[in-house]
Amino acid sequence: QSTPPQSPAFVPRTWSLTLAPKAIATLEAMVPSYSSPQTVWLACWYAFIWRMMEVTDLVVGVAYNGRHYDDLKETIGPLSQHLPLRLALNSTTSFQALLAQVQETTEQLEAMQDYFSWDEITSDDNIAPFLPFCFEYHKQAPNCSDDCESTLSFTIDHCITYFERFRLKLGVEHDDSGIHLTLHYDAAAFTADYLKVLAGQFQTFLTQITALDPASSLQMVMGHISLLSAAAKEKLLVEWNDTTDTPNNLKTQLIHQAFEAQVQRTPDAIALVFQDQSLSYQDLNHRADQLAHHLQTLGVGAGVMVGICVERSLEMIVGLLAILKAGGAYVPLDPAYPPERLAYMLTDTAAPVLLTQQALLEFLPSLTATVICLDGDELTVPATIPTTIASPDAADPGKSPTADSPAYVIYTSGSTGQPKGVVIRHGAVLNLAHGLDQAIYQSLQSQDAPCKPLRVSLNGSFSFDTSVKQIIQLLRGHTLVIVPEGDRYSGSTLLDYLNRHQINVLDCTPVQLGWLLEAGLDPAATPDSDLKAMLVAGEALAPSTWQQLQSWDGVKVFNLYGPTECTVDATTCCVQAAPSPATIGRPIANTQIYILDTDKNPVPIGMTGELWIGGAGVALGYLNRPDLTAARFTANPFGDGLIYQTGDRARYRPDGNIDYLGRLDQQVKLRGFRVELGEIESLLNAHDQVQQSVVVLREDNPGDQRLVAYVVPTQSESGAGAESTPSTLDSSILSHSLKRQLPDHMVPTAFMGLPRLPLTPNGKVNRKALPVPPADRTGSDRPYTAPRTPQETILCHIFAQLLKVPLIGVHDGFFNLGGHSLLAVQLVAQIQSQFQVQVPLVSLFQHPTPAQLAQLMQQSQPGDTSQPWPTLIPMQTQGDQPPLFFIPGAGGNVIYLHTLAQQFVGDRPFYGLQPKGLDGTEDCDDLVETMAQRYITAIQTIQPNGPYYLAGHSFGAKVAYEMARQLRHSSGRQTSERQSPEAESNPSEPDVLVIAVDTIAPRLPKDSQHQMEEWQWLEMALGQAEGLYGRAIGVQGDQLQQLTSEAEQYDYALQKLIAADILPEGTLVQQLRGLMTVYKLNNQMDYVVDPNDAEPIPLALIRSEQGFGDDVELPQVDWCQRDDLGWQDYGDRAFSVRWVPGDHHTMMTAPNVEVLAQHLKDILS
Repeated sequence: QSTPPQSPAFVPRTWSLTLAPKAIATLEAMVPSYSSPQTVWLACWYAFIWRMMEVTDLVVGVAYNGRHYDDLKETIGPLSQHLPLRLALNSTTSFQALLAQVQETTEQLEAMQDYFSWDEITSDDNIAPFLPFCFEYHKQAPNCSDDCESTLSFTIDHCITYFERFRLKLGVEHDDSGIHLTLHYDAAAFTADYLKVLAGQFQTFLTQITALDPASSLQMVMGHISLLSAAAKEKLLVEWNDTTDTPNNLKTQLIHQAFEAQVQRTPDAIALVFQDQSLSYQDLNHRADQLAHHLQTLGVGAGVMVGICVERSLEMIVGLLAILKAGGAYVPLDPAYPPERLAYMLTDTAAPVLLTQQALLEFLPSLTATVICLDGDELTVPATIPTTIASPDAADPGKSPTADSPAYVIYTSGSTGQPKGVVIRHGAVLNLAHGLDQAIYQSLQSQDAPCKPLRVSLNGSFSFDTSVKQIIQLLRGHTLVIVPEGDRYSGSTLLDYLNRHQINVLDCTPVQLGWLLEAGLDPAATPDSDLKAMLVAGEALAPSTWQQLQSWDGVKVFNLYGPTECTVDATTCCVQAAPSPATIGRPIANTQIYILDTDKNPVPIGMTGELWIGGAGVALGYLNRPDLTAARFTANPFGDGLIYQTGDRARYRPDGNIDYLGRLDQQVKLRGFRVELGEIESLLNAHDQVQQSVVVLREDNPGDQRLVAYVVPTQSESGAGAESTPSTLDSSILSHSLKRQLPDHMVPTAFMGLPRLPLTPNGKVNRKALPVPPADRTGSDRPYTAPRTPQETILCHIFAQLLKVPLIGVHDGFFNLGGHSLLAVQLVAQIQSQFQVQVPLVSLFQHPTPAQLAQLMQQSQPGDTSQPWPTLIPMQTQGDQPPLFFIPGAGGNVIYLHTLAQQFVGDRPFYGLQPKGLDGTEDCDDLVETMAQRYITAIQTIQPNGPYYLAGHSFGAKVAYEMARQLRHSSGRQTSERQSPEAESNPSEPDVLVIAVDTIAPRLPKDSQHQMEEWQWLEMALGQAEGLYGRAIGVQGDQLQQLTSEAEQYDYALQKLIAADILPEGTLVQQLRGLMTVYKLNNQMDYVVDPNDAEPIPLALIRSEQGFGDDVELPQVDWCQRDDLGWQDYGDRAFSVRWVPGDHHTMMTAPNVEVLAQHLKDILS
């Protein structure tokens, strides 16, 4: 329990020890005939330090007087030094074996003492190196007696001289009067209170060794020697765990019953506040009763789990209470989680009902559960419903919930790759409310108005257990103020919210606390603030923050600790009342804390052990995981019930407070979220790019925590007989794969490829030896290469400014580092400004790095805008499945497909195809057939043979279909008759698949509606650009019509497109005219294929749920009113229709594009 020295100061102090004469005699009787008493005392001290430290490798300094040469024996002055002694010791080593080791090693050490010097050893902390634990044995010469030949009489006075620094040292002095033991310690590292405890533990250790006869003592093994006296064990197990405080109703009441009792006491008091909305206790109770009745009609009762996936709102609390009132257990689900994770949780809980909101429906996974929208019309309840809900299962009391019934299931990170559901009972939640009331809330209420409610923030995430301790303040009559999502992630906005809503109690993580301190939170500067207390939990407080908070007056700060498996919080302390350094305090009411060794024996004060928790807050276990439950929840060997193995390292202080020392395993806390690093590693290791991985939480800069994944890529064969080499690591593929399966906070922000992981001598991954990732290069999958030319230097600077990444190398990809289509527009504009070179937007997909762009610009002259735009655009090239070729809509520009292309990273390459004429210099294609032939030529340059997977959005779908027809014809396929299955499987013909995205089949010729004036074409194109790019352009048709000339209309439209970041600065009117020419021609192209003459082609249709918009009227023909929009008549027997949220344009943008991509992948597979 020593504190690392902060300065070179060394403050030596002593503590005398006494040992019974019998014990000393036993120890001396154990000295081997070939050895000395020094050997026994050194063995005892080494074994004691080893037990207290619980390390596998221990070095103890042994003092040697330095007078082993005859010439030095009579030299006056201190010549002593500490020499390092290392022994091989484990829990099964006997004391006799230890003595033999000590004797042998000290003989070697004495012979080699000339060869040890501190000169060759350096220290990282500017403090001269030293051995922290030392030993010195000294046998004093006898006093000169009266019959001495000399007439000079002398005595020896004891004077302590310290020749080297240490932290703790045992001094053994042997003189005529016997053995004297002294603990020498550095008061800068240890307190006197702890030395008193430590001395008692050493005495207990020596007493244990000498309790038997010498022969038996020699056979004792180190792991079985106790360090605890009976009195010390009583203090640890009983006295400090005497927290019993159980009101009469705590063992029988349910959560909602406690709430209803509060409703009876304060029906008109404000219970909930969210933004400008509020509910009284009576109104909240009534709304929850109505919903509970509805849930019971759907089969919700005791033990039934109900999912609740809602945004922060009043409905969030109404739904929670209603589930409990109906007899069920609520399962909070974060709407931000990936659909796969939500689906797993709903399946694992077998939830028959899901409460949600209408806006979230499109983001939920496919469900078998009954879905109730809390803001929908289906909750209209008949007026005959009573104002209070009947007791659940009143007809069969045996099925009614009890205090031991599940109240909620909250999922935490799991090391197997799947989260695990923690089941918490009603009684545990009520005990938490009682414990926090006793430890915190009663001290916050004024003695003059003890019943005045406090305004308590609901700041924590609803899907994490921290929200529970805030919500249960409704059971005590307080007002719960829900902090909006947007105000939780900024110190200034959160502080402003606290002030505006007169918050009295804020629950937050240390990260949020740091934001608030940066934003100016200071009780001394705002003595009139309503804030009375802050409850900080989720991860450890930094020492500097702890010291800052200790000086606060007027706002109490409480540090809380507890795992989800023990109902949120198990210990607490008031920071201002606790000593430094930071502590997690003592257990709350009806909670027991045990700090145990690996054999489940209590460890002494100051010694590190694993923290176990018992008492009323312990969970029922993990849902559907009896194996894991049995492994972590075991019978309490010291009392009743179960104890939970937290996996946390901790130790007791002499005053009974507890120090939290981190994790035993690889679970960490990141911004208040509990993260199982093994879960991330499990998913990474399952990826085909990864041979081995390890994930760590790094804080290379104070306060900047981030997850870093170190990956050994899979081996790729260089050829026959060639050596395997690591394949290139593409971090964007790995990041995208993890984002599909994990919440954002669990996805590493940096990936670092290594040829191998560093190992410790025993073959385990040496996490301490993992290199620091290059600063601020999150997302880069390439090692840093500095700019080599002035052009590259400027380009790297532009990249850094736009992407907000300080360090850019010449091989870093624009899109890998977070670039998107709108930033790409700004990049092209800055290139035009700096170099007077017009780079086509689409060229960024082919030349995404500063090095490649510099090379591209060398091929252009300043002012040159005539670079032809390529037909085939590689928008993402990662993946080993056949590529997908995608044709855009009538506008022809593939840039809006960027977000869709990124969804295929690691799955298959994604190529865009764009028509001639977009640059404003080439003639446009005027027939679909001509365009299709040119596209086929382009794709066959990279893929000469099938299978060909073609997709098109809007107009592009017709081009894709024509490409498929031509590919079939080119192979000699007869189109006049439908082919048999045998013919369809003919290997000589190319495989072709067409996916049409939101367009009608090619069955009708164009009509006169496309004969429009130029300003109308501009208005229509700008409207579609707003939808595709999600940017407001703000151009109305009448504004364009009022301009006197077509040139003015184009100038005006161009400036608006540039201002909206859809086109880059420097774009010429000629280029806009090229875009518009393509847009008009594509919209006016006639392309009709009679379905009776069409050969059936493997085909699928994906539609937008909101359709083409109110201004688009579909032709009034029967096939156009069908779900398949007429395409089924062109497809083979496997034809299918799928739906995507959004309209014709927004289906192509986030978040809807993720659904579109998944449908495309499903069809392709």
